[in-house]
Amino acid sequence: MRTLALSFCALSLCALLAVSTVPVQAQIGTDPRPPNAPGPALPPPQPGENLTDQLNRTDGVIPPTRNVDPGMTHPAPPVGTTPVIPPPDLNDTPPRQ
Repeated sequence: MRTLALSFCALSLCALLAVSTVPVQAQIGTDPRPPNAPGPALPPPQPGENLTDQLNRTDGVIPPTRNVDPGMTHPAPPVGTTPVIPPPDLNDTPPRQ
């Protein structure tokens, strides 16, 4: 039993030393943005314009950029036509009291 515990400790120590000697490298980002990243959401500000003026110009809506997802061609569903999925039939069982 003592030999097993001693070999376990030796193995753990070797594993710890092996992991601690791995060189650590910093992550250096060369690209500030990926090439398919969307551009700014708001229209570019005019000289001397603050965020309030920008939002007033767009009626308080922050529009997405034009190139968010060029593959998305399906239009949004019409308003007020959300389908209602009824719950499963419960065999008309009254609730327990």
